[in-house]
Amino acid sequence: FRLLGTLNVAYVASPQSFTNEELRLIGSFPDNALWLYGIRRVVPRTYIAAETVMEKQPRKVIERMVSLTFNPTRQVIL
Repeated sequence: FRLLGTLNVAYVASPQSFTNEELRLIGSFPDNALWLYGIRRVVPRTYIAAETVMEKQPRKVIERMVSLTFNPTRQVIL
């Protein structure tokens, strides 16, 4: 869910209930098999990044975005 939050996705709908520390339950509709969760850490749509990181290979960009060392509120990948 870290990558979704980095991409400014704020909510996740699921057909089943589950527990994850990165999510908070917003609402449940078990009759319709739907659980709505909010992602706790969502990067704003716009922000000023203090650091730029250059990466040319698309696979490396994704790997960097999901790594624990990447801080999306301070870094931007170009």
